[in-house]
Order: sequence, then C-alpha cells, then structure tokens
Amino acid sequence: KPSYDIKKKSYKSLISIEQVRELNKTLNLTNTNNLPNIVLIDSGNLLNNNSSNALLKLIEEPKNNTYFFIISDHLNLLLPTIRSRCIKLRVDNLTIEEFKNIIEINDYEFDENENEYLYYFFNGSPGVCIHYLNNNFKDIEKNMIELIIGNQFFNDSFFNFVNSISRDANLFNVYIYIIKFYLINSIKFKLGIIDLNNKEIISNIEEIS
Repeated sequence: KPSYDIKKKSYKSLISIEQVRELNKTLNLTNTNNLPNIVLIDSGNLLNNNSSNALLKLIEEPKNNTYFFIISDHLNLLLPTIRSRCIKLRVDNLTIEEFKNIIEINDYEFDENENEYLYYFFNGSPGVCIHYLNNNFKDIEKNMIELIIGNQFFNDSFFNFVNSISRDANLFNVYIYIIKFYLINSIKFKLGIIDLNNKEIISNIEEIS
C-alpha cells in the first residue's frame, strides 16, 4: 500500500516505483523455508504509470512459488497488460457494520448516520473511503453541493474553489469522484432506478438533479 509519510503523519496517495523496486529486492532474497511468497497490492488503483510498469515486469517473469494478489475497486484503472495476466475474482461488499469497524480501526469515528452515508457513497469500500477522507473529501463535497444547489457557476466562489483543488492531483481526483457519483445517480434518480438507501444522499441527489 502507499508508504507512510512521517512528516505529514498520513499515508501517501500513490504506490511509488521505489516501493515496487524494494519489493523486487525482497523477492530476490533466498527463500530458505520453501514456503510461497505472497504479494498483496492494496490497492491497484493507487499504482501510478511508473509503478504499474515496474510491477508488470515482476508479474511477467515471476519468481518461483510467488503469487500476486491485486485488490482493485475499479478494474479499468489497472493497466490492461496487468489485467490480462490476472485471474479475476469478484468479492461481495462488506456489511455496514464491517465497513464501520474498518473505518474506526483507521482512526475515523462517525455516528450511525454518517457511517451509513459513507458506506453508500463509497459503495461499501472502506479502503476507497479512507483514501478520500485522507484527501479532504468532506470539505470538497460540502463546497461542491453548496455551489451546485446554489447555482453558483462561473462566479468568484466557483473559480476560487476550482483553483484551490486543481493545484493538487489528489484533491482533483476527489472532485472527479464526487462529480461522477452525483451525475450517475442523478440520472438514475430521473429514471426511477436509484439503488441507494440513504435519505441524506437521496435528498442531495434530488436537489442536484
């Protein structure tokens, strides 16, 4: 997973090529007990182009008795050449209670309503949720909803908001995720096929749509 930044006291946003190189060094060490080497990538979405290509080389020429497990909630974000070398296993979503427990283990504590809100917003994925919470999700979503519902486009508030997030790729990715979420679900709402069971999210979608 992304390495921990001691100075910022938070995990970095992406898995770096340096981490994959360190992995390669580890796999090259002599295995004296003949047990398999298990490599877990959590999450494959967080590989950048350089680290993806470095990982691809390891997968193409795997060391003996070495197995790679790559977790991804968006398969299209993995390199096609990596996907083509994997066996795909679909995993069921966690329950809200399991989701809440993992969030709390990672030092985030919310009331029942907020946990439910995050559960549906992030499709039951605590890993994605934690990643976006670490990148100012709550403030960005709040500002976006106020701008959209208030129809405040192309004024100073809108441009100040856009400028504040466009300087940071991580914040911009949060922005894109939120936009996609509300666009897709606003369309579903209009078509009467909305499948989210949270009153606050539904209320936001109803106003936005």
